[in-house]
Amino acid sequence: MRKNIVIAIISIIAVVIVVNLIRKPPIDDNVWVDNRISASFEASTINETVGEMPITAELHIDASGSMKPYFRAEGAGMINTLSEIVNLNESGTSIYFLDNKKKYTGLVRDILGDINKQPNSSNTLFHDFFESAACKIDTTNTIVYLVTDGIMSIHDTTKDMSDALVELRGKIENSLKNHSNLAGAVFRYVGGYKGTYWNSKSKGITLKEQIDRPYYIIALGNKETMRWLESIPVTKLNNPDRLFMGIHDLDGHKKATLALGENAKIQDINNDVTLILDLPKCLHNIDVANAVLTNNERNLNIKIIKEESRLKAIIPPTIPLRPESDGRIKIELSIPNIVPNRWISEWNCDNDIAGPDSTSTFGLGTLVTGMFNGLEKDSDFLSVVFTYKRQ
Repeated sequence: MRKNIVIAIISIIAVVIVVNLIRKPPIDDNVWVDNRISASFEASTINETVGEMPITAELHIDASGSMKPYFRAEGAGMINTLSEIVNLNESGTSIYFLDNKKKYTGLVRDILGDINKQPNSSNTLFHDFFESAACKIDTTNTIVYLVTDGIMSIHDTTKDMSDALVELRGKIENSLKNHSNLAGAVFRYVGGYKGTYWNSKSKGITLKEQIDRPYYIIALGNKETMRWLESIPVTKLNNPDRLFMGIHDLDGHKKATLALGENAKIQDINNDVTLILDLPKCLHNIDVANAVLTNNERNLNIKIIKEESRLKAIIPPTIPLRPESDGRIKIELSIPNIVPNRWISEWNCDNDIAGPDSTSTFGLGTLVTGMFNGLEKDSDFLSVVFTYKRQ
């Protein structure tokens, strides 16, 4: 009798469990647990192939009057810089003085004597040099370097160069923009400067003593080659500040996908929503200073944080968000594709009438902006849309 009662009780319990399991709603796999919405880039999404060192390279040295003070200064800063560039491909690098088709065959350390023999005025403007180099790179796997003080110039020395900056920026942009696989870089160095400085009005200012002055190496090559150059440690380039242009697949930077798709729901509408973007290797060093979040074309006052190889933004439930017509919430995380401010502000000079300083370069912002506009094809560097349902 007792045995039958025990069996009956067990049977009843089993039936209750089965019924509850049947009635319990299925687990919804399409929910963002803890309101954490994650996105990432698939391996094949971004095409940024890194090439190998090209067989040949050309190093063109501006030996005009404005550049000679760098070579006459005490110290080996300029010579060391040129040597490091040549060391990247010693047997394949040809050295030329700007406007001189004869190849320089001596050692870099002995270059000063030949520089003094070069004419003080150069007939080649930046846009002319860029156009010639870009056409060569279209058909030849090579890399072309230009050693320069970075100062914009015009042939007519009787006029103020500052009046021509806008026009020169456009010419530089046009000389680079119609080459689909072209990329570039600007390396900024600081070295000794001793001699006469020529300002924007072509007036010579003789310096009483040696000072430090920035100088530049501009590099042009195909995208794969420039990614190879970008992979070279700065210590092997004599430690410049660097700005690369045209090396990223900007279309690929817009192709991140959400882990649960675009129709998943957040778990709790009363809690924070956390947006997470896992970055691909090419974006691990991305600067988020100008990153913004927008909803329905309205900027959200939310800080975007970079944690190693991940971007994160936390949106409190008190932030008003406007849904789409289907009820879903869309928030776009974007970073504009712009020239870093120091290249066009901190290191740029618009008035050098009184003479040079140790930090800025006349017209640098114009030069860099013209190159950037010609080599970069999109106004967004990164763009990701996070989409979710509230419930």
